[in-house]
Amino acid sequence: MATQAKKANPYNANKDWHNQKEKPFVSADGVFFERPEVKVEKEEPEQSKKETKNKPDYKKRYDDLKTHYDSKLNEFKSREQELLEEAAQNRPSYVAPKSPEDLEKFREQYPDVYEVVETVAHMQSSERTKSLEERLATLQERETELVTQQANERLLQTILILKNLKTAMSFTVGRKNNHSLFRIGYIKILMMVILQVVL
Repeated sequence: MATQAKKANPYNANKDWHNQKEKPFVSADGVFFERPEVKVEKEEPEQSKKETKNKPDYKKRYDDLKTHYDSKLNEFKSREQELLEEAAQNRPSYVAPKSPEDLEKFREQYPDVYEVVETVAHMQSSERTKSLEERLATLQERETELVTQQANERLLQTILILKNLKTAMSFTVGRKNNHSLFRIGYIKILMMVILQVVL
């Protein structure tokens, strides 16, 4: 088979835009630029119109969702209020047992609760007794300190009394020489001793 050689096209002389037979010359632009054909739009069928109508309207959709959400929220709030009011109305009126008979009835009706309350009460009372025992210990220490201070003060007073008596005794030894001075000194010393004992 023999292959046919293509016809030479020197200087690109034979181009499709050189064919003027198909289109008449309108302007100089027509040589290199083909004008687009103006298409006459036909009326769209009803289906395409429905499709454009079915495009989502986001504002309306948002408004619808917002109103639905608000209505549900209000519904839930009102239901919550109703339940709270119903619970408040149905709450049993509880009167704490105060007498021993009431405590026995409560113990028979609710033994578990009674035991729990009892253990909590024991725990609280043991904590309180610990704190009271600590306070009592500190008070006893203070009391012993006060007793020792008072004993020391009385001991000092008796020592002073004994010193005064010793001076009175030494004064009585010297009374043989001076009777008038002895009386005055003896009375003063006795008054001092009496005042110290009384105070």
